[in-house]
Amino acid sequence: ADAMKANPGRFIGLGQIWEPEADDPERLENLERAIREHGNKGLYFSVEPFSVLQQDVAINDVKFDALWDLVQQLEIPVFWFIDDRTVDRVAKFMRRVAELEAWAQRYPDIQSVITHGLVPAAIIHEIGIPDEAVCLLNRPNLYAEILFPAKWPDYPYPHGQQQLRQLRDQVGAHKLLWGTDSPFGMSMWCTYRQALDFIRWHCDFLSQDEKDL
Repeated sequence: ADAMKANPGRFIGLGQIWEPEADDPERLENLERAIREHGNKGLYFSVEPFSVLQQDVAINDVKFDALWDLVQQLEIPVFWFIDDRTVDRVAKFMRRVAELEAWAQRYPDIQSVITHGLVPAAIIHEIGIPDEAVCLLNRPNLYAEILFPAKWPDYPYPHGQQQLRQLRDQVGAHKLLWGTDSPFGMSMWCTYRQALDFIRWHCDFLSQDEKDL
């Protein structure tokens, strides 16, 4: 909140909640305070704590009904992290995609974004972008952050460009949000300028309007 106030237009803060206790009234009050009082603009929801605690909990479990009701009242988007980082990451990721599909059908008025590049870097080389994930993005309330520099290390990421072109053709540029994985990406994958120039100068298949999007 302080960063947003000190730098108008530069940051968009997200409220968070301890996901394993997201049905706790006190946790929900803290989230509401983060939005209404501190000016955060959305909810960041990660499935990772469930894996760490070895809890088998679905995104669309009824225990979260009060949370999603609050999100609707606050009229905020949800930013999802759906990589459990378990041993069988492919199966768990596909399960989370299916759960998110069911959730999106139930809450069509909640806008949401799949963060950290849609498909985890650890498995994208194995499975690409599954049809199920594409179908999910074709729902009107779902968007995805793209992070191809984090997945294809050789600038300007020709394989990432191929996947981006395919995804653009399947869901439209308006469903894709540019991201850098900063600050981690800046220390591992590329410079901030390269993360921008990848789109600005090297994705010739994108129109100027699509690049602006």
